[in-house]
Formats: sequence, C-alpha cells, structure tokens
Amino acid sequence: MQAGAGDLFATDPNANNIRIYALDGTTRIFASGLNSPQGLTFDSFGSLFVADKGSGHVYKYATDGTRTTFASGLVEPIGLAFDGNQLAVAENGKGTVTRIDQDGNPMAFQNFADPFGLTFERPNLYLAGNDALNIIAPMNVVTTFAIPGSRAVAVDGDGNAFVSSSDGSITRVATNGATLTFASGLTTPNGLAFRPKRYSADEEGVGDLFVAETAAGEISHFAADGVRQFFASAEIRSSSLSSACFPASCSTSRPA
Repeated sequence: MQAGAGDLFATDPNANNIRIYALDGTTRIFASGLNSPQGLTFDSFGSLFVADKGSGHVYKYATDGTRTTFASGLVEPIGLAFDGNQLAVAENGKGTVTRIDQDGNPMAFQNFADPFGLTFERPNLYLAGNDALNIIAPMNVVTTFAIPGSRAVAVDGDGNAFVSSSDGSITRVATNGATLTFASGLTTPNGLAFRPKRYSADEEGVGDLFVAETAAGEISHFAADGVRQFFASAEIRSSSLSSACFPASCSTSRPA
C-alpha cells in the first residue's frame, strides 16, 4: 500500500476511485474501477476496507494493494467501522446496520432508517443518519441526538463526537451530551477524520479534523479552535470526495 499514518485516504464516487493524499496535499490514485465507493476503514493489520455502494460489495485491500471481495449482497453500503472483530456496515438501501464476521458472513444487527456514516470509539459504535446521531453502547443501548441532515461522524481523542450535515455544518456532541455548531458554510461535508500523531515528536496539526466536501471536490481541515484551512482538491474538478480516513485513526484493534 506504501502509505503511512500521515496519509489521508478519500473515496471519489464520481471517478470511482480511492485517492491517497500526503500531508502536503499532493495526491495519487490508490485504486480505481469501483462503483460509487463510499465509506473507508482499516483493520488493525493495515488492510483497507471500502463500501462499494453501487455493487453492494465491501472490498478489502491488503497492504500490498491486492483487492479481494470481503462481503457481497449488501444493499447500498455506505458507512464502515470495525467494532472489535466484526465489521459494521450501514446498508443505506436496506435501513439497517449489519455486522460481518472475519469470514465475510453478514449478520443483521439493528434497524436504523437512512443510515450513513459509522465510526467506532471503544466501547461505542457511532452512527450518523436519519437526522440524528445514534451512539450504540454495549448491550445495544442506544442514545440518540437530533441532528438534521446528519451524514458522517468522527470522534476526537477526548470522546467528543463531530457530525457533518447536508446543510454544510458540523455539530460537536460533547461527552456530557451538550451540542454546539463547530463549523458551518461547507459544501456537502461527508467524510470526517482526525489526523493522528505519526511519531512521538509530531505535534503540528495533530488532532485537526479533516472534512471531505463532496460537492466542492475539496478537503478542508479544522484546528481545535474551529479555524478552517484548505487542504487539497480532487485532481479532476468534476469529481467528488466522499469519505476520508487516516490509517491510524480509522483502525480498530481486534481482541485476541
């Protein structure tokens, strides 16, 4: 794969590819020939998983870039997140979150209307969609926050959830349940990812929130104080960017 924790992966559903962005904003195509690729996540072994909405597959890319079909027969899969040793998939066309075991076998988990983005931050699974953020705790206890037009979700190092909405805003949901508008004025923000630390002395930009703006075909990033900076654009201006994922921030350790 030849990519490290400092490289940002983003899906481009118009061009049907996955792009890698270095921290200086330069970009290259990692994979092509997909069918409306959406959510991305990594497992703890460094393999990349992508929800291919148009085909109904979840593809797995090994660290050498080899692609295999991890699961098939899904209905418009969009969001992905590893929850322990299972892959959670938001099947938007079916209105459900499905869990897939390590052998690629799907298991119905829980119904949610219009599910989109997923992320996991131990011990909770976070789901954006249907005008809400759903926090699914162990034993399937669900806490819901009303967020109109919710699309994607990411969780920072302190456990605060950030949810993008179709109106161009990002809402911060604190651990105590308080909500506030973190950012506004974006153009169809979908993918969200926090930049991880690459090495012990790495400080500048660590923890910045990266946002893939679908309609604009751009990626912006926000510091903790909400200051926004342009990061990169798709090489083809008509392309869109959907999900965003750093290898270190989108991976989840699997239990032994």
